[in-house]
Amino acid sequence: MAIRSGVKRILVTGVSGFVGKYMVRELAASGHRVWGLSRVQREDAIEGLEQHVIADLLDEDAIRTALSTIKPNIILHLAAQSNPALSWDLPLDTFEANVGMTISMLRAARICPEARFYFVSSSDVYGRPEERFLPISEQQALVPDNPYAVSKISAEHCARLYGQRSGLEVGIIRPFSHTGPGQTSSFVVPSFAKQIAEIEFGIREFLNHGDVSTYRDFTDVRDIVRAYRLIMEHPRCIPVVNVCSGKTIQIQTILEKLMQQAKVEIRVKVDPNRQRMEKSTPLRGSNELLIRETGWEPQYSIEQTLADVLDEQRRHLAISQSSKRFEAS
Repeated sequence: MAIRSGVKRILVTGVSGFVGKYMVRELAASGHRVWGLSRVQREDAIEGLEQHVIADLLDEDAIRTALSTIKPNIILHLAAQSNPALSWDLPLDTFEANVGMTISMLRAARICPEARFYFVSSSDVYGRPEERFLPISEQQALVPDNPYAVSKISAEHCARLYGQRSGLEVGIIRPFSHTGPGQTSSFVVPSFAKQIAEIEFGIREFLNHGDVSTYRDFTDVRDIVRAYRLIMEHPRCIPVVNVCSGKTIQIQTILEKLMQQAKVEIRVKVDPNRQRMEKSTPLRGSNELLIRETGWEPQYSIEQTLADVLDEQRRHLAISQSSKRFEAS
């Protein structure tokens, strides 16, 4: 069933997370009415929300109550445990978050049979294919190599099955690596940026890093959410679509670009504890389907993204240091 053009009533789960606040801002700026659903309240208000509903996303009754009030015609399920490295330490928690919450959302969404349900998966479901299979299209075989990826594949299958049974239209979105201001320092780009800011402030001496030989397909989070919006505004529900830049960049190059923007000389050290349990193979997605169906093109260069992330880390550190000086006085 095609969704009517114009303003849509959109429920976004996980609005308290990194991508969530950008998603709300993008949708609201485009004229849509947006509700948020998450387990925790952000310290700062999320601009553009009609209402921020706080509920356990494993509580099907609480979700159903929210849906019966909001009556969305689009549900964007962003909420997840989104750190692949953490999934090795917390595999059960990862499955509960990524599979359990998805099932709860799908079961509750049966009261909105004319809505579309978009599940935000991950490029990790493709694993690390050989270079001859690049770029990765939506038809690529799914070969997960960490618990996070397995949980996302499981959630994808659940979304399709529940969609078929309930008549709910389901779309799967597979974003590749993305970063930007606001991402936690457990991810590589903000980790580098935070350490550079700390060196500039004289708090640390060296920048510690793990394996920087890997190649990844990075997109700015602001371009990512614009792609999500265009996908949701499409007259038909696209079954599966990649969201990516279609280009690779080495982590070493990202580090060098950030170091070039530093205000002081940056010395680095290899930290064995930062090594990941995965093969160092290139990863590059195909955005051909996305561009063909929506006309999307990335607007942010990697240099601009890195500059924005570094500036944000500097601002946060400056505020933190100022607060400490005030408390000490």
